[in-house]
Amino acid sequence: MLRISWLIILGLLTNASFAIGKQKVVIVNPHENPRVAYGVGVLQNNLRTAGYPVSVIAKVTSNKREETRILINKDFVTGIKKEGFSIQSDENIIRISAADPSGVLYACLELVDLVKTNKILPQ
Repeated sequence: MLRISWLIILGLLTNASFAIGKQKVVIVNPHENPRVAYGVGVLQNNLRTAGYPVSVIAKVTSNKREETRILINKDFVTGIKKEGFSIQSDENIIRISAADPSGVLYACLELVDLVKTNKILPQ
């Protein structure tokens, strides 16, 4: 009985430390385009698989420093080639700029690859 209690306590501590180690991620997606929505969904699912608590919102409602934000620019950028994108990271904010909805999709997939390779989001 004592052995089972220690195993339960150890399991709880392991799960608690895992949950504490991953910062909450908020994806700010102002687009209703299906390609963008697909990319954001893939990113959200992969971040959750990696242990990040994730939510998706349409616009910024607060400014919490204890969470990581992935901001998708509302306006598409004309200086980027078709289907191109740019990802910029500064502390807890990751900005995605793209030429079109396909660019946003590819940027989301690039972030998925980075998380799978490095096991963390870029900072």
